Amino acid sequence: MTNQIISKRLFIACSLCLLTVLYTAGCGTTTAGSKEEMIQNLNKKIKKLSKAIKKKPGNLKAYQERSDAYIQLEKYAAAEKDLTRAIEINPKDPDLYYKRALTYTELKKHRKAVNDYTKYLDFRIDNPVIYYNRGNAYLEMDKYKEAIADYDTALYMKPVYYGAYVNRGIAHDELKDHFKAILDYSRAIEIDPDKIAAYSNRGFSYYQRGRYGNAIEDYSKAIELDSDDPELYMNRAHSYYKKGMKNQALADFNKVIALDRKNADAYYYKAFLFTDILKEYKIEDALNAFLTHAKSGDPRIRAVKSKLSQIKK
Repeated sequence: MTNQIISKRLFIACSLCLLTVLYTAGCGTTTAGSKEEMIQNLNKKIKKLSKAIKKKPGNLKAYQERSDAYIQLEKYAAAEKDLTRAIEINPKDPDLYYKRALTYTELKKHRKAVNDYTKYLDFRIDNPVIYYNRGNAYLEMDKYKEAIADYDTALYMKPVYYGAYVNRGIAHDELKDHFKAILDYSRAIEIDPDKIAAYSNRGFSYYQRGRYGNAIEDYSKAIELDSDDPELYMNRAHSYYKKGMKNQALADFNKVIALDRKNADAYYYKAFLFTDILKEYKIEDALNAFLTHAKSGDPRIRAVKSKLSQIKK
């Protein structure tokens, strides 16, 4: 049976909520009442701006402000249409391409996002965020070499850039260059030792290089930062198992199940990896739990049913 590890693979993508400088209002935390009030106000604003646009179809400011309102309401398709119209009116404003690229990212239209970031660079080449965001889009498109080139440029312009190191590390991992990935994650940790992404991803890279002790250390640090994430325990469990520390691995799989009762993978690994230290009825329980929570068509179902029939003989 193949022992697979699930990588956390976090990366810091460009976020509309983090780039409020371009918008008329931020994305701060709100109470239920204030959120409802904000939604009402935004809808009123959209209605007012729509009237202004109907009266004057070439009203650039109205399209820009309405797109901002749509973005805050997470109506990205509507925002994209308004930004496209704004660009038709004023094709020489780089910030319009930037904002539309962000909406394309939310809409998972990464190729179009790349095109808009590239268009922005026709006007300005001195903004590291553009290279970083375009690198993220390339990463989503599985164009890892192109992503690395953009992260290289972003880091040349802004050497202290946590997200760029994390994301470049992911690109290196995808290209199987885990050594370079480890270097990038390590630099990210130096920049900000209180974020999970670099620890979790470096744990993955260490695991791929067979450095299971280092992987355990990184997953343990990530768990210190977020003790309620079942994937972190899952990854550490695999690392413990590879290290020959079965009792610790079993404890982590049990923790995964405690946090996520429907996690079929945890039941599967528990049933097949610990036959020497689990009592038979515990194995049977795990097998039955897997069948309960496994997705239809999971290729492991046949092996689980076969195992159950052997136990019952």
